[in-house]
Amino acid sequence: MSKPKIFLLRDGAAKLELKLPFPEADYANFKTPIACPACGGPSEKLGVQGSGKHPSQDDRAYEAEGYATCCKAHLGTIRFETGTFFGVREDEAMARLGIRIY
Repeated sequence: MSKPKIFLLRDGAAKLELKLPFPEADYANFKTPIACPACGGPSEKLGVQGSGKHPSQDDRAYEAEGYATCCKAHLGTIRFETGTFFGVREDEAMARLGIRIY
């Protein structure tokens, strides 16, 4: 399994890589700092928080709507790629049953 990756997907723009500032964070920061595209706020205050997590259409990742932590503006879709072998829906089902694959 590969290391999970987080991206922000915006219509008509390149995907931007995100990183968690610490393991249990409820927001992510841009790997390359940028000013807030919505309000122009400084890059050191810009984070992205997700809402409405769901499996992606290709079942290879989770997606959620991404909002700026500085002004709560919608920035795009957060995509969390888990590196799953079977798909995130299958992984969830196996976790609920308590099945582990080593």
